[in-house]
Amino acid sequence: MKRIAVVHPELGLGGPDAVAAWIVDILSENFGVDFILCKEPDLERIDNLYGTSLCKKNIGVKVVDMPSFIKNSAKGRLLKQHFLMRYCKKNSAQYDLLFSTYNEMDFGQKGIQYIHFPSMDSAQNAQHNLIINKCYYKDSLIRNLYLLLGKTISSYRTGSVLRNFTLVNSDWTGKIVQNLYGCNTRTLYPPVPDDFLNTEWGLRKDSFVYVGIISPDKKIAEIISILSKVKGKGFNLTLRLIGRVRGEGSGYDKAFREMLDKHREWVIYEGALPRARMLEIISQCKYGIHAKKEHFGISIAELAKAGCIPFIPNEGGHLEIVGEAKDFLAFSDEEDAVQKITAVLTNDSLQSSIREKLKQVTARFSISSFKESLLRIVEDFFEQKEIP
Repeated sequence: MKRIAVVHPELGLGGPDAVAAWIVDILSENFGVDFILCKEPDLERIDNLYGTSLCKKNIGVKVVDMPSFIKNSAKGRLLKQHFLMRYCKKNSAQYDLLFSTYNEMDFGQKGIQYIHFPSMDSAQNAQHNLIINKCYYKDSLIRNLYLLLGKTISSYRTGSVLRNFTLVNSDWTGKIVQNLYGCNTRTLYPPVPDDFLNTEWGLRKDSFVYVGIISPDKKIAEIISILSKVKGKGFNLTLRLIGRVRGEGSGYDKAFREMLDKHREWVIYEGALPRARMLEIISQCKYGIHAKKEHFGISIAELAKAGCIPFIPNEGGHLEIVGEAKDFLAFSDEEDAVQKITAVLTNDSLQSSIREKLKQVTARFSISSFKESLLRIVEDFFEQKEIP
C-alpha cells in the first residue's frame, strides 16, 4: 500500500482546516496516511465540526518538533510551515507522496500542494504587486525578515515549489498563483456537505445569517452597518451571527460586544455552535451575508446550498459560488449592498429566479465530487511518477 503524508500546520475552524480533514479522511480509505502537524489534533472535535470520520480511520499522526512559543502561538503559521518543510525533507523517503494542504511547500522533491492563497515568496509578491501585498500581507521590512527567517529554517527554494502539482481552491486564486509563479494550476473546489435542511422558502424568516470567524478582517461592523441601512428603509429583519470570536478578551472582542449591545433588538450572536444547531438556524433564514473578499468561502457555499440567498463582495473566489446570480448579489460598497438587498427583498419573482440559479450552480460543490476529483488527481500523480 502506498504511503502518503498529508502536511498541515494545525487543525482549527477555518476553510483550509476543513479541506485538510476531508483530504485525510478520503485518502485514508485507499492509502496509508500520516497526518503531519505542528500540534496534536483533537480528531473527535474535528469530526464533529466537519462531518469527517477521522477517529474511525487508521491514521498516523506525526507532531513536528519546534520551539514551544511558535507551536503554541495562534499566529506564525508561516514559520510553522517551514518547520514542516524541514521535517518533510528529512523524512521524505518514508512516503510515496507528500501532500501539503496549506499553501506553497518546498518538499525537496515533487509533491502536491493545495494553495488557498499564496504567502511564501516576498520577491514574487513585490515583483507582481498583487493583492497579496495590498490587502493580506503588507510588504515591509519586518515582513521580509519574517519570511527570511522561515526560509533559513527550511532551506526554502521557490524552484522546488514550482516542481509540485498545484491545486487551488478557486479559479480566482488560480489566476493569482499563475501570475505570481508562472505555473499551471488546477481548481479543486473545497468539499461542501449535503446535510442541509430543506425548509420551504415561505416558512423561512426575513432574517440574515453570517457563519464564520468573528474577527476584524471579516468586517462584521460593515455587515451590521449595511443591514442597519436596509432596516432604515422599513424592513423588519434580524441578523444572526454564528461563530467564535477570534481573540477572546481582546480589544476587538470588547468592541464587538459593545456593538452587539447597541443593536441587541435585531442582532443575535449565537456563538460557536454544534453543526446540527447551526444547520437548524440557517434553515430558518432566507438570506446570508458576508463582507470579506474570500479566496473561496466554504460557509458562503453552505449558505447557498442550504437554500439561503447570500449577498457578497464583488471580488473574490466566492463569486464562483453564485455564478450568474452575482449581478444581483455581489456589491462594491455599502450603498451598493443596500440597493441590491432592497431590490431582492421587494421582488418575489427575483427571489425565485436567484434561488433557481443558485441551486444549479452549487450542485457542483459536494463531498462526493471533491472525493472523485481528489482520488483521480492522486492516481494520476502516481502514474506520472512511474513513467521513466
